[in-house]
Amino acid sequence: MVEIACPRCSSTEAEQANQGVFVCSHCHTRFIVDHGQARLPDQHATTSAAATPSSGRLVALVVSGVAVAILIVGGVVAALFTSADGGADSRAVRRSPLTRTDPQGSSRSTPPPAISAVPQVEPKATLVNSLAGQTSIGGHFWLATYRNDGEVTLRKPAATASLFDEGGKRVGEQRGYSQREELPPGESATILILVSKPPKYARAEINIDDPQVHRGAESVALKVQDHVVNPGAIAGKDVVGTIVNDSDTAVRFAKVIVVGRNEAGEPVDFAYAYATDKDLAPGESSGFKATLNTWQIAPPKTIEVRAFGRPG
Repeated sequence: MVEIACPRCSSTEAEQANQGVFVCSHCHTRFIVDHGQARLPDQHATTSAAATPSSGRLVALVVSGVAVAILIVGGVVAALFTSADGGADSRAVRRSPLTRTDPQGSSRSTPPPAISAVPQVEPKATLVNSLAGQTSIGGHFWLATYRNDGEVTLRKPAATASLFDEGGKRVGEQRGYSQREELPPGESATILILVSKPPKYARAEINIDDPQVHRGAESVALKVQDHVVNPGAIAGKDVVGTIVNDSDTAVRFAKVIVVGRNEAGEPVDFAYAYATDKDLAPGESSGFKATLNTWQIAPPKTIEVRAFGRPG
């Protein structure tokens, strides 16, 4: 891990993917570090086009004049030929591309082919639940369940916590993201929203952000072969296990997401970690360790472990 501020969420936890390219461990955004400055790949400096030289405009005017002269001469010649024909063109049947002539000589118009409209599928998502907790150093956080209720895969599920004082004035605003890059229809994801230094507030509202359609390659689901829960070094619990790439696609940066749930199935503990091995070819396996308790609201009754890798 290196401490470079992510240009999207300002997290200082990032991993170097390539020379000068880093991946934010919080919102999973890829960004570039150039001369000590972090920026998104699509943030390029733009330069305005230079004004066209006056000589270029002169050449364009000359060419336009020549073209007009040619059109005038051509029109005069066509008129002379029409006069010589005795108006034969006026007796000719002019056929447009949409006019057809049947064997009896009568013409009929064919309507243009109908263009079928492509239906637009609207993305849909629901905030199933959200529970609040506090960190050991005074931060406030929420674990929210985000569900894709639509028919298309969604990109970067996100939710926002809005904090209000007793008079209803908004005093805080914080967005959180799922650790899943995309969410297929019918599936759910846990979102962590953290306010590390919360202001004084009376109530909090949690709302999901407008769902966005995912376009592009989707992450590959990996098999969690086994896992155990061991006592951690500092009052936490280490979830240690093995994942296997049981797909036909090589993956990189496999991420393991651990969710502890209460009896109602709500998220009450959360952790994620990257697999030990960065690259996994089809059939290969890797170990992992993720530590629970940092984002614990209550001791979990069950623990869910899932893993995903980026194609590559």
